[in-house]
Amino acid sequence: MTHTTLMTAMFAAATATSALQAQVLEISVDRYNLSASEGGFDTDGPTTTTGPATGDWLDETFTSAVMGNNGGDGYGYQDSTIANGAYSGYVDAAASAFGDGSDFASGYGQSHFEIDFSVGAGGGDWNLEGFVNAFGDINGEVSEAYIELVDLSDNSVIWGTFVDDAFESFSEGGSLAAGNYRLEADALAIVDRIFENGFGNSTATVDFDFTVTPAPGTAALMALCGIGCASRRRRA
Repeated sequence: MTHTTLMTAMFAAATATSALQAQVLEISVDRYNLSASEGGFDTDGPTTTTGPATGDWLDETFTSAVMGNNGGDGYGYQDSTIANGAYSGYVDAAASAFGDGSDFASGYGQSHFEIDFSVGAGGGDWNLEGFVNAFGDINGEVSEAYIELVDLSDNSVIWGTFVDDAFESFSEGGSLAAGNYRLEADALAIVDRIFENGFGNSTATVDFDFTVTPAPGTAALMALCGIGCASRRRRA
């Protein structure tokens, strides 16, 4: 096998690999943090930050409002990454409020990650690992965390989990046919002490790593076969 022939075969394999990677395409993205709070007639927020369509994003929002003996805090945090066929993130929300029963007091925090993507001809395999956690220390607080993989052709949930005042780890996987899909994760925390005495707080978190590995395409198989055949001819 000549040097030129080997380079040509290697170039074909690299091109085929690029074609494989292109079989997973991002369609739309929505990732944001949101927080709001109220203490008496003093309010802070709502405050929102929005992440870019691709790449890394690390940001947070925080609001705090206090008037007299009534106050609230809201917090939203996200550290997420979007690459071709690989999505990961840590979305976190927290809220707290305290009141003396004489006025309004509340906190709201949310972090949301959502991406629609397309899997090309031949489909591929998906893998999703991480955990969901939600906790509110007084009955009546909202603490919710969920993540789900959805088939957009009929909006059916391929896999998902939702927790309220619980912790759950997961490691899931399977196969996807060619088509459009959505991966969505959300953490929500709300505390209301509206004309109520006492203190309350809640937290919610989703941590995940998701990958889609496209099935080998014909071009890639032919390129790899070409390298193998050329190597055998060289040894003969």
